[in-house]
Amino acid sequence: MIKTIKNAGFSLIELSIVLVIMGILISFGTGMIAPLTKRVKYTETREVVNAAVESIISLASANNRIPTTSEFPNIVRTTRDAWAKDLYYIPDVNLDDLNAGGVCGRKTTGITVRICTNALCTSYNDISNVAFVIVSGSENYNIQTNNVSGRVTVYETGTINIDNYTTDMNRPETYDDLIKWITLDELRVKTGCQGSQLKIINNELPYGFQNSQYIATVFADGGV
Repeated sequence: MIKTIKNAGFSLIELSIVLVIMGILISFGTGMIAPLTKRVKYTETREVVNAAVESIISLASANNRIPTTSEFPNIVRTTRDAWAKDLYYIPDVNLDDLNAGGVCGRKTTGITVRICTNALCTSYNDISNVAFVIVSGSENYNIQTNNVSGRVTVYETGTINIDNYTTDMNRPETYDDLIKWITLDELRVKTGCQGSQLKIINNELPYGFQNSQYIATVFADGGV
């Protein structure tokens, strides 16, 4: 008996099914590239901002002051985020001048960060005595965070129709700035200033009346 062996191949239907499956997989993979690239750039930018913060803290530890805006590009690893946009550095001018007391000689700063919870900023939280702020314009290349008379106004990510920084471009859009700030108390601790900052704990004192004896107790924390 002679047994004939035939090499079986794909039929046109089977080949079509394979090609359709491959097309679906390729389309799925291509659709994942953009979100993954975006996530990588966000992560890289956060690392750039964090590295800049550490560089500022390092200089403050050695010199009892933070860098000026002109010194900033020379002491950080890079001044640009993952989208090749320059970082926005906002220092407190009292902390970059030793004649004003430097980091360890100051109790307050001139910067307040206002965190708005809606587009009109009718609801917000204030963080006072901020030493410096670093801002990245993020994916839209547009810095949307302003600094007016020492008040830095930031919004929750995703807040629509925001652009309070007019220096680069006027383009209100969804807020996506990446921001990091360090308060004076945090900076004093990180730079090793002797003694904790003196704070008055009382939120309020009793009223006083003319020609009447006044007695009140002031509670303090920290200080030397």
